Amino acid sequence: IVLIAGQLLLGRKMPWLPRRLARFSFEHQRLTHGVERARPWTRRLDRLLKPRLSFMTRGIAYRGIAALTILLATAMVPLELVPFAAALPAATLLLLGLGLIGEDGLVILLALLVLLLDIATGFWLVG
Repeated sequence: IVLIAGQLLLGRKMPWLPRRLARFSFEHQRLTHGVERARPWTRRLDRLLKPRLSFMTRGIAYRGIAALTILLATAMVPLELVPFAAALPAATLLLLGLGLIGEDGLVILLALLVLLLDIATGFWLVG
């Protein structure tokens, strides 16, 4: 996550991957099976995601989301020591990714609300 988000932060259009990861492959049948299983879910998501509030998915906001993604991804590492503690940052990352893919600023705003819930939960647990 940090590798890809760091490249987004730097403004790269296409992600660079380490050679070993770029060469990774699997059988065509496994890919086809996975696509078929995911298709009902992706159709539902396609109906929900729409290009809206585009200022949230472009320009400086885009890079801000990349920086936030790096922070959340690195915060998840120590949170893994506490059962289920990494779930809220993971949900935020999921929504940020969906918002960027669908160019849906409303989903980005929802992700930011989940982030506020993350922070509030953290303070509640510590306090």
